[in-house]
Amino acid sequence: MKSMSDDLVAEKRADRASYQLVLVFTFLSWITLSITSQIDAIRAETGEPALQFWFVQFTSHIVVAGLALMVPALLTRFPLNAESWRGSLFGFGVGFIVFGTVHVLTMVLLRKLGWPLLFEGRYIFGLDQPLIWIYELQKDAYTFLLLTSIFWFSRFAARQRLEKEGRRAEAKESGRMTLTSGGRIYVVDADEVRVAKSAANYVEIQLARKALLVRMTLTELERLLNAASDDHIRIHRSCIVRKSDIKALQPNGDGTASVLLENGSQQQTSRSYRTKVEMALKRTDEVTQ
Repeated sequence: MKSMSDDLVAEKRADRASYQLVLVFTFLSWITLSITSQIDAIRAETGEPALQFWFVQFTSHIVVAGLALMVPALLTRFPLNAESWRGSLFGFGVGFIVFGTVHVLTMVLLRKLGWPLLFEGRYIFGLDQPLIWIYELQKDAYTFLLLTSIFWFSRFAARQRLEKEGRRAEAKESGRMTLTSGGRIYVVDADEVRVAKSAANYVEIQLARKALLVRMTLTELERLLNAASDDHIRIHRSCIVRKSDIKALQPNGDGTASVLLENGSQQQTSRSYRTKVEMALKRTDEVTQ
């Protein structure tokens, strides 16, 4: 089973990947907005130097890149999940106010410090004007939401991968699989799985005495079964059966075949999987002889 340290390592790895993505997007945004502002100024014939637009956008984007690091800290302190998201909203609200305020003040400070070195005159922003703050915080709200989404989804994907790895490790060690169906958790021996079929975003698993509808892909189930046992085979892109249940293979005349099972049912195998099934049956016959 996965440990707390595994979760932390996975989250940190996800945060690093997210931050690298944020840096790439921030750089591309800086380039795009700088060029756009420069083109608009040329069309309006304002006469402003081109460097001015690059400098103004740079001061904003570099601060955002630094403040992005506070988002994973907020997600750790105020988790956004089904159980705690309501209580976490206040923490993220405060976090946004800090994010927006620090962004505006630091951005303006950098511009005021750099302006005399690069341009004539002094930089005027208007921090005493409420409408300026409303305008800037409105843009920061979008940026903050985007950053939060990037880090959250990256952590979510990391947890999903970790859980899949944990389930495969458990299946390999015990020969049993942990499956969720209808809000209930079932611990199933791999040998109990007779047939499994894709059903939209689910997999219908037929056991000896019941059927389970599990939200997972057939490929994911196949990996679990292969980790827990070597008695299952995929006979179609949408079907897996237990090899020991295969009684015969009956050709259909078009390259496909019907797989006859011990319980009397039939499952179809496609042309691409037929050879694989034939080889599995041949090895089974060789073992039993």
